[in-house]
Amino acid sequence: LLRRQLASVSRWKRSATVQSSTKSFMSALVGIAIDRGDLSGIDTTLGVLLPHREIVDPEKSAITLDNILTMRPSFEWEEDISYWEPRNDGIQVESKNDWVAYLLNKPLAHDQGTTYKYNSTNTQLMSEIVSTAIGKPLNEYAEQFLFGPIGIKDYFWKDAPEGFKDAAGGLYLKARDFARFGLLFARAGDWNGEQILPAEWVTRSSSPFIADTDPTDPDFNVGYGYQWWIYEDGSDGRPFMYGSWG
Repeated sequence: LLRRQLASVSRWKRSATVQSSTKSFMSALVGIAIDRGDLSGIDTTLGVLLPHREIVDPEKSAITLDNILTMRPSFEWEEDISYWEPRNDGIQVESKNDWVAYLLNKPLAHDQGTTYKYNSTNTQLMSEIVSTAIGKPLNEYAEQFLFGPIGIKDYFWKDAPEGFKDAAGGLYLKARDFARFGLLFARAGDWNGEQILPAEWVTRSSSPFIADTDPTDPDFNVGYGYQWWIYEDGSDGRPFMYGSWG
């Protein structure tokens, strides 16, 4: 694995890690897969999407893709503290050989859909979900239906230990190519007359399903959509603004 990844250095040496902005790319690929019929809809459950995981707990098996997209599966998880803190689950998981197994072994703290909790490994579920559905590596699918059509040629996407692409924060891009992705969303999924991403998915991605991700902080006031942050929802007369964050 390390040898394969090092062999890619020459292609991405001028690229930069986009960290958690990788999550927004993952969401786009979910939207493309659903639109193409390669993946069932947002109400499909984790037990159906990841049958090889043999999820025994019926509550975990019933978690929907919609709640995964909006960070509301409700696993017990702590990532709202410094990443220098050893008890941060986002740090703990990276020492494991199977990130998704680490997450699935966590208890549920609430009923799904009731509580927003930022959880990087939650996004890793979608990497495994889409790769399982399409039967090929996620990057190959991205090259065919997202990267290639909008002109992203040079990138690096590292693997998680369990063998699927790291959707939590493993993508490396050049600034110009990152801008291409932003422009695709600004154009409602259209690229030179070709609808790469359904306009409806762009709308859902930028809709504040969670109006305020941290109600305890009166100065934050940031919402969340399908793996995108909603900085201004337009309700107060200010310009609508959303973006990735990494």
